[in-house]
Amino acid sequence: MADTKAPPVMPVKVPDARSARTMLLRRARELALVPALLLLMVLGAVLNDSFLTERNLISILGASAALAMVVLAESLVLITGKFDLSLESVVGIAPAVGALLVLPAAQSGWGTELPAVLALLAVLAVGAAVGAFNGILVVKFKLNAFIVTLAMLIVLRGLLVGATKGKTLFGMPDSFYSLATTTFLNIPMSVWLAAAAFGVVGFVLKYHRIGRALYAIGGNADAARAAGIRVERVMLGVFVVAGTLAAAAASSRPATSARSAPTRATT
Repeated sequence: MADTKAPPVMPVKVPDARSARTMLLRRARELALVPALLLLMVLGAVLNDSFLTERNLISILGASAALAMVVLAESLVLITGKFDLSLESVVGIAPAVGALLVLPAAQSGWGTELPAVLALLAVLAVGAAVGAFNGILVVKFKLNAFIVTLAMLIVLRGLLVGATKGKTLFGMPDSFYSLATTTFLNIPMSVWLAAAAFGVVGFVLKYHRIGRALYAIGGNADAARAAGIRVERVMLGVFVVAGTLAAAAASSRPATSARSAPTRATT
Protein backbone atom coordinates (compact mmCIF):
# COMPACT_ATOMS: atom_id res chain seq x y z
CA MET A 1 0.00 0.00 0.00
CA ALA A 2 1.48 3.36 -1.07
CA ASP A 3 2.38 5.85 1.56
CA THR A 4 0.01 8.79 1.13
CA LYS A 5 1.48 10.84 3.92
CA ALA A 6 2.20 14.37 2.69
CA PRO A 7 5.73 15.70 3.09
CA PRO A 8 6.23 18.22 5.87
CA VAL A 9 5.79 21.84 4.85
CA MET A 10 8.69 24.06 5.75
CA PRO A 11 7.63 27.27 7.43
CA VAL A 12 8.19 30.43 5.41
CA LYS A 13 10.05 33.05 7.35
CA VAL A 14 8.28 36.38 7.07
CA PRO A 15 10.46 39.41 7.82
CA ASP A 16 9.24 41.19 10.90
CA ALA A 17 8.97 44.92 11.41
CA ARG A 18 12.34 45.10 13.15
CA SER A 19 14.26 43.56 10.24
CA ALA A 20 12.43 45.80 7.77
CA ARG A 21 13.32 48.85 9.86
CA THR A 22 16.96 47.75 9.97
CA MET A 23 17.01 47.43 6.19
CA LEU A 24 15.53 50.91 5.77
CA LEU A 25 18.09 52.40 8.14
CA ARG A 26 20.88 50.71 6.22
CA ARG A 27 19.62 52.12 2.94
CA ALA A 28 19.20 55.57 4.48
CA ARG A 29 22.78 55.46 5.78
CA GLU A 30 24.06 54.78 2.28
CA LEU A 31 22.26 57.89 1.00
CA ALA A 32 23.10 60.10 3.97
CA LEU A 33 25.12 62.59 1.90
CA VAL A 34 22.41 63.15 -0.72
CA PRO A 35 20.45 65.76 1.33
CA ALA A 36 23.68 67.64 2.06
CA LEU A 37 24.61 67.69 -1.62
CA LEU A 38 21.14 68.90 -2.58
CA LEU A 39 21.37 71.66 0.04
CA LEU A 40 24.75 72.76 -1.34
CA MET A 41 23.32 72.87 -4.86
CA VAL A 42 20.43 75.02 -3.69
CA LEU A 43 22.78 77.39 -1.87
CA GLY A 44 25.05 77.61 -4.90
CA ALA A 45 22.11 78.42 -7.18
CA VAL A 46 20.88 81.12 -4.78
CA LEU A 47 24.26 82.75 -4.22
CA ASN A 48 25.51 82.58 -7.81
CA ASP A 49 23.35 82.72 -10.93
CA SER A 50 25.95 80.89 -13.01
CA PHE A 51 26.25 77.92 -10.66
CA LEU A 52 23.68 75.73 -12.40
CA THR A 53 24.71 76.69 -15.91
CA GLU A 54 25.80 73.95 -18.28
CA ARG A 55 29.33 75.32 -18.57
CA ASN A 56 29.86 75.41 -14.81
CA LEU A 57 28.41 71.94 -14.21
CA ILE A 58 30.59 70.44 -16.93
CA SER A 59 33.60 72.19 -15.42
CA ILE A 60 32.79 70.69 -12.00
CA LEU A 61 32.42 67.24 -13.53
CA GLY A 62 35.75 67.52 -15.32
CA ALA A 63 37.52 68.68 -12.18
CA SER A 64 35.95 65.91 -10.08
CA ALA A 65 36.58 63.02 -12.48
CA ALA A 66 40.20 62.51 -11.45
CA LEU A 67 39.39 62.62 -7.74
CA ALA A 68 36.53 60.17 -8.28
CA MET A 69 38.89 57.64 -9.86
CA VAL A 70 41.36 57.96 -7.00
CA VAL A 71 38.51 57.41 -4.53
CA LEU A 72 37.45 54.35 -6.53
CA ALA A 73 41.01 52.99 -6.41
CA GLU A 74 41.23 53.50 -2.66
CA SER A 75 37.81 51.91 -2.16
CA LEU A 76 38.94 48.70 -3.82
CA VAL A 77 41.90 48.46 -1.45
CA LEU A 78 39.72 49.26 1.57
CA ILE A 79 37.28 46.48 0.70
CA THR A 80 40.08 43.95 1.14
CA GLY A 81 40.86 45.31 4.60
CA LYS A 82 44.01 47.23 3.53
CA PHE A 83 44.67 50.79 2.42
CA ASP A 84 47.07 52.60 0.12
CA LEU A 85 48.29 56.05 1.17
CA SER A 86 50.63 56.35 -1.81
CA LEU A 87 47.89 56.89 -4.39
CA GLU A 88 48.12 60.65 -3.92
CA SER A 89 51.80 60.58 -4.89
CA VAL A 90 51.08 58.28 -7.84
CA VAL A 91 48.84 61.03 -9.19
CA GLY A 92 51.90 63.29 -9.15
CA ILE A 93 54.76 61.04 -10.27
CA ALA A 94 53.00 59.11 -13.06
CA PRO A 95 52.17 62.06 -15.38
CA ALA A 96 55.54 63.64 -14.59
CA VAL A 97 57.30 60.54 -15.92
CA GLY A 98 55.14 60.66 -19.04
CA ALA A 99 55.96 64.32 -19.59
CA LEU A 100 59.69 63.72 -19.12
CA LEU A 101 59.54 60.96 -21.71
CA VAL A 102 57.87 63.31 -24.21
CA LEU A 103 59.96 66.44 -23.71
CA PRO A 104 63.37 66.93 -25.31
CA ALA A 105 66.43 67.45 -23.15
CA ALA A 106 66.40 71.17 -23.96
CA GLN A 107 63.06 71.46 -22.14
CA SER A 108 64.14 69.59 -19.00
CA GLY A 109 63.00 66.25 -20.40
CA TRP A 110 64.90 63.01 -20.64
CA GLY A 111 65.48 63.44 -24.36
CA THR A 112 63.61 60.31 -25.43
CA GLU A 113 60.85 62.38 -27.13
CA LEU A 114 58.41 59.49 -27.20
CA PRO A 115 55.03 59.90 -28.91
CA ALA A 116 52.25 61.03 -26.60
CA VAL A 117 50.45 57.68 -26.92
CA LEU A 118 53.46 55.76 -25.65
CA ALA A 119 53.99 58.30 -22.90
CA LEU A 120 50.40 57.83 -21.70
CA LEU A 121 50.95 54.07 -21.65
CA ALA A 122 54.09 54.70 -19.61
CA VAL A 123 51.99 56.72 -17.16
CA LEU A 124 49.73 53.71 -16.61
CA ALA A 125 52.76 51.43 -16.33
CA VAL A 126 54.22 53.62 -13.57
CA GLY A 127 50.99 53.40 -11.59
CA ALA A 128 50.83 49.62 -12.05
CA ALA A 129 54.48 49.23 -11.03
CA VAL A 130 54.02 51.25 -7.85
CA GLY A 131 50.91 49.25 -6.99
CA ALA A 132 52.72 45.97 -7.64
CA PHE A 133 55.64 47.01 -5.44
CA ASN A 134 53.29 47.98 -2.61
CA GLY A 135 51.38 44.74 -3.05
CA ILE A 136 54.51 42.60 -2.90
CA LEU A 137 55.65 44.24 0.32
CA VAL A 138 52.22 44.04 1.94
CA VAL A 139 51.02 40.67 0.64
CA LYS A 140 54.18 38.62 0.15
CA PHE A 141 56.36 40.03 2.94
CA LYS A 142 53.42 40.65 5.32
CA LEU A 143 54.51 44.21 6.08
CA ASN A 144 52.12 46.74 7.56
CA ALA A 145 50.17 48.47 4.79
CA PHE A 146 50.14 51.80 6.64
CA ILE A 147 53.93 51.93 7.01
CA VAL A 148 54.63 50.67 3.49
CA THR A 149 52.28 52.99 1.65
CA LEU A 150 53.15 56.01 3.81
CA ALA A 151 56.83 55.44 3.07
CA MET A 152 56.02 55.05 -0.62
CA LEU A 153 54.12 58.34 -0.56
CA ILE A 154 57.18 60.13 0.83
CA VAL A 155 59.60 58.38 -1.54
CA LEU A 156 57.51 59.22 -4.61
CA ARG A 157 57.30 62.86 -3.61
CA GLY A 158 61.07 62.97 -3.34
CA LEU A 159 61.47 61.22 -6.70
CA LEU A 160 59.09 63.71 -8.28
CA VAL A 161 61.12 66.68 -7.06
CA GLY A 162 64.36 65.02 -8.10
CA ALA A 163 63.15 63.99 -11.56
CA THR A 164 61.74 67.42 -12.41
CA LYS A 165 64.45 69.33 -10.48
CA GLY A 166 61.63 71.29 -8.90
CA LYS A 167 60.60 72.80 -12.24
CA THR A 168 57.18 73.07 -13.85
CA LEU A 169 57.11 71.14 -17.12
CA PHE A 170 55.80 72.89 -20.25
CA GLY A 171 55.63 72.18 -23.95
CA MET A 172 53.87 68.82 -24.05
CA PRO A 173 51.82 68.16 -27.22
CA ASP A 174 48.05 68.60 -27.16
CA SER A 175 47.53 64.85 -27.48
CA PHE A 176 49.16 64.40 -24.08
CA TYR A 177 46.12 66.15 -22.58
CA SER A 178 43.55 64.42 -24.76
CA LEU A 179 41.56 62.94 -21.86
CA ALA A 180 41.17 66.38 -20.27
CA THR A 181 40.61 68.45 -23.42
CA THR A 182 38.69 66.17 -25.79
CA THR A 183 34.91 66.17 -25.35
CA PHE A 184 32.05 63.90 -26.35
CA LEU A 185 28.53 65.37 -26.22
CA ASN A 186 30.15 68.47 -24.63
CA ILE A 187 31.40 66.38 -21.70
CA PRO A 188 35.17 65.77 -21.24
CA MET A 189 36.43 62.29 -21.96
CA SER A 190 37.79 62.15 -18.41
CA VAL A 191 34.21 62.17 -17.11
CA TRP A 192 33.23 59.34 -19.46
CA LEU A 193 36.32 57.41 -18.38
CA ALA A 194 35.45 57.82 -14.70
CA ALA A 195 31.84 56.78 -15.35
CA ALA A 196 33.01 53.70 -17.25
CA ALA A 197 35.42 52.78 -14.45
CA PHE A 198 32.66 53.04 -11.85
CA GLY A 199 30.33 50.99 -14.02
CA VAL A 200 32.84 48.20 -14.56
CA VAL A 201 33.90 48.08 -10.91
CA GLY A 202 30.30 48.15 -9.72
CA PHE A 203 29.40 45.26 -12.03
CA VAL A 204 32.42 43.22 -10.91
CA LEU A 205 31.74 43.82 -7.22
CA LYS A 206 28.10 42.84 -7.49
CA TYR A 207 28.02 40.04 -10.04
CA HIS A 208 31.54 38.65 -10.60
CA ARG A 209 33.30 36.08 -8.44
CA ILE A 210 36.29 38.41 -8.07
CA GLY A 211 34.05 41.02 -6.47
CA ARG A 212 32.68 38.46 -4.04
CA ALA A 213 36.24 37.38 -3.32
CA LEU A 214 37.19 40.95 -2.39
CA TYR A 215 34.38 41.16 0.15
CA ALA A 216 35.27 37.72 1.50
CA ILE A 217 38.92 38.70 1.95
CA GLY A 218 37.96 41.93 3.67
CA GLY A 219 35.63 40.07 6.01
CA ASN A 220 37.98 37.24 6.96
CA ALA A 221 41.07 36.47 4.92
CA ASP A 222 41.67 33.10 6.60
CA ALA A 223 38.11 31.96 5.92
CA ALA A 224 38.39 33.15 2.32
CA ARG A 225 41.61 31.17 1.92
CA ALA A 226 39.93 28.09 3.39
CA ALA A 227 37.10 28.54 0.87
CA GLY A 228 39.57 28.24 -2.00
CA ILE A 229 40.12 31.92 -2.78
CA ARG A 230 43.68 32.78 -3.77
CA VAL A 231 43.93 35.62 -1.27
CA GLU A 232 47.48 36.73 -2.04
CA ARG A 233 46.93 36.80 -5.80
CA VAL A 234 43.67 38.74 -5.51
CA MET A 235 45.10 41.29 -3.08
CA LEU A 236 48.18 41.82 -5.22
CA GLY A 237 45.92 42.39 -8.22
CA VAL A 238 43.90 44.93 -6.24
CA PHE A 239 47.02 46.98 -5.47
CA VAL A 240 48.02 46.90 -9.15
CA VAL A 241 44.55 47.96 -10.29
CA ALA A 242 44.46 50.74 -7.69
CA GLY A 243 47.80 52.13 -8.87
CA THR A 244 46.68 51.97 -12.50
CA LEU A 245 43.43 53.78 -11.72
CA ALA A 246 45.34 56.50 -9.87
CA ALA A 247 47.68 56.93 -12.84
CA ALA A 248 44.71 57.10 -15.22
CA ALA A 249 43.19 59.75 -12.95
CA ALA A 250 46.42 61.73 -13.19
CA SER A 251 46.28 61.59 -16.99
CA SER A 252 42.73 62.96 -17.00
CA ARG A 253 43.29 65.90 -14.66
CA PRO A 254 42.59 69.32 -16.21
CA ALA A 255 45.27 70.72 -13.89
CA THR A 256 47.84 68.46 -15.59
CA SER A 257 48.05 70.95 -18.43
CA ALA A 258 50.17 73.91 -17.39
CA ARG A 259 48.72 75.98 -20.16
CA SER A 260 45.31 76.35 -21.75
CA ALA A 261 45.04 73.85 -24.55
CA PRO A 262 42.33 74.13 -27.19
CA THR A 263 39.41 71.78 -26.77
CA ARG A 264 38.63 69.40 -29.63
CA ALA A 265 35.05 68.26 -29.82
CA THR A 266 34.03 64.89 -31.22
CA THR A 267 30.56 63.59 -31.92
